[in-house]
Amino acid sequence: MIERSAYLLERREEAIQSGGPFDESLREEMIALMIAVAKEMAAAIFGPERRRRLHDELRDYRRALLEQDERPAARMTNAVMQSLEREDAPEEKPFLLTLCVASLQRALDSLYEGTEDAETQLDR
Repeated sequence: MIERSAYLLERREEAIQSGGPFDESLREEMIALMIAVAKEMAAAIFGPERRRRLHDELRDYRRALLEQDERPAARMTNAVMQSLEREDAPEEKPFLLTLCVASLQRALDSLYEGTEDAETQLDR
């Protein structure tokens, strides 16, 4: 991700230093890149066994929600579980893509904050 986004980050830095207006196309390119990388991540990370484990974790989470009478959240969790049961490719499952994008966002945030080696976080 870092290598693939380097030119976007350079363009962003140049825009900030020049004091010019925000370039909307830069944001759109970064979003497109994040989605492409998230799809690659989902395909690489979420094989059948990992999806089964995630499904089991969500089942336990749903059970806890029901015990707390959190029915709307339990219904949403059930919908996610059902989506994981379908045989679609992992990169086509919105929930898995959301997990990957969130991971990418955390890595980028740590890159800007300098709190963790972003390459290490992106490799997880």
